[in-house]
Amino acid sequence: MRYVPSPRPTSSRPTPRFLLRRALIRITRWSELGQSTAEYALVLVAVTSMVAVVIAYVSGDGGGMITGLFGAAFAKMRSLVGG
Repeated sequence: MRYVPSPRPTSSRPTPRFLLRRALIRITRWSELGQSTAEYALVLVAVTSMVAVVIAYVSGDGGGMITGLFGAAFAKMRSLVGG
């Protein structure tokens, strides 16, 4: 069985090894703190740009497919209502 030293030194004065280990743990935790936020922001930017490209492609000159789609939907609703 391997000896694993306790994370806290037994004396009242911390050893340099303990201080280094504690600093490395804090740095590692701190550096990963905003990683998920940054990834979320990048995903939102990517999705927004893809939606903008699709809208630009579908709308084309003068409205294109989107105008025709909404026009057909409203015409169908008017015919169902009786107007």
